[in-house]
Amino acid sequence: MLPTHGSVTSVFHLANALRFGSQPDLASWVDAARARVAYLAAALDHETRAKYLVETHLVSAGPEIVGTERILAVSARADRATKLAIAAIILEQTPPPWLQVAVVGSSVHFEIIPTADLEALSWIGDDLEQLLIDAARNDPPTQEIIKLGVGRAAELVVLGALAASGEHPLHVSEISDGYGYDIESTENGRIRRLEVKGCTGSTSASFHLSRNEYEKSRYFGSEWMVVQVSFADEVLVSEEIRPWHVLGIRELSSADVLELVPPDPEEFRWEKSALLTPKASRWRPSAIAVPLDLCLPGTRFLGAVSLSKSGSRTAHRGGAEPLGRFAGLNGSVAPDGAWHQATASSH
Repeated sequence: MLPTHGSVTSVFHLANALRFGSQPDLASWVDAARARVAYLAAALDHETRAKYLVETHLVSAGPEIVGTERILAVSARADRATKLAIAAIILEQTPPPWLQVAVVGSSVHFEIIPTADLEALSWIGDDLEQLLIDAARNDPPTQEIIKLGVGRAAELVVLGALAASGEHPLHVSEISDGYGYDIESTENGRIRRLEVKGCTGSTSASFHLSRNEYEKSRYFGSEWMVVQVSFADEVLVSEEIRPWHVLGIRELSSADVLELVPPDPEEFRWEKSALLTPKASRWRPSAIAVPLDLCLPGTRFLGAVSLSKSGSRTAHRGGAEPLGRFAGLNGSVAPDGAWHQATASSH
């Protein structure tokens, strides 16, 4: 739920209805909120907001409806400070999908926020930027999920493209992270080992390379390469990924990677990862073509899949079952919402 002026006003009246005592049930609580003096109080959709407060545990719905300390703290006066406090609570409880993408450090990229959402939040005025920055700080896991989702989307784009061209690619990173690359395929009898990097147009200049990936680039030589899939920034907040979201696909050879990474001196050795920023001239266009029927879930869903898969592998080794519908997902979603396998993920 976005903290629109109507939502915030409704939450205030619902909180005010609990200020001096509990309500016997949800219907009585909603009626009490509608009975507020202001005409607007009677016109608002209190029932939806009441259910929201219950679902987010901002009120306790046991034998009676009881307000928590947090919601009662914003129940006294419907002034601007109270409304901003309610807006902050809503943003913290249900952060919009674009929050971690739009907020970078101590600034907000308003151009990333959907126009309809920006208009709905316009009542907040000059306080909106700080409100979003504070909300983003309270929602740290989301950014990592989106980053994982972009990476997984890139892998699925490449897998789908190779399968569409008649190859039989293996998604080896689904088996183990130890391979040092994501996808293995054979083209004209030649093995290719592809380390896929996903990015947006604004982050395409650099990528992280793990020590293991670097070592595998040395070991496999020309068989190993980086394949970078660049997406439009819109993909970060879109509910599905289509061909027009892919800005381009390009490749970087293992030879270029080895030239970029200096050898370890006797006194120093990097272990986990390095940030590489190749010159544009080192990249070459890829022959990998985006499938015209590409349709993937959004980055949040794909990021959640990535987290669930890593957890599933750990749990499965301990005897637990993999995590439900996320287990084994490796493909694309059709317009009707059905999941379709794009390629096999194991031998």
